[in-house]
Amino acid sequence: MAINGSSFRAWFRNLLALQDDSAQGATARSYAERFLTSRVRWVNAASVAGTTAIAETPIDYVPFASTLKRVVWVPGAAVTANGTNFFTLLVRKRSAADAYAAATTLATRSLAATNAVAFTPEVIVPTVFALAAGDILEVEVTKTGGSGLAFPISAVHVEFSED
Repeated sequence: MAINGSSFRAWFRNLLALQDDSAQGATARSYAERFLTSRVRWVNAASVAGTTAIAETPIDYVPFASTLKRVVWVPGAAVTANGTNFFTLLVRKRSAADAYAAATTLATRSLAATNAVAFTPEVIVPTVFALAAGDILEVEVTKTGGSGLAFPISAVHVEFSED
C-alpha cells in the first residue's frame, strides 16, 4: 500500500487520538499539530508609497481541504492610522472550482483607525475559515484617499491545517 501525504496525515491524526490526557500526551499533540499545519509566507520587500496599491498577488495554493488557522502581519515600520488616507491589507482565496469568480476575503487589516507598530506581529482574525483543495491564496493592498498611506516592508504569514 502506497502512502501519500494525505493518508499519512490521517494515520498520524489517528495515532494522536490514542495519546493519553497527561501533560506529556498534550505536549505530543501540540508538537504534532504544528507538524500538520501548513505555513505560507508572503514578503513585501520594498515600501509602497502614497496611492500606489499592490494588485492581487498569488502567494500559494492549498494542496488539500483545510481550515484557516490564523493570519499574521508583521510590518517592518510603524504606520500611523489615518481615517482619510489609508490602506487595507486583504488576504483572499480564489476558488479552485472557478478561478475567474470574485476572490473571497479571508482576513482584512485596515489602517483607517488603528496604528501598526514596527516589527510587532499582528494576528488578523479571519472571517472565512474553509479552504478547498486547489484554492489559491493571495494578498492585495488597496489604497483609499487622495494622497494614500505608505505600505511598509512587511511579511504576511498564513497558517492552515488539513480537515
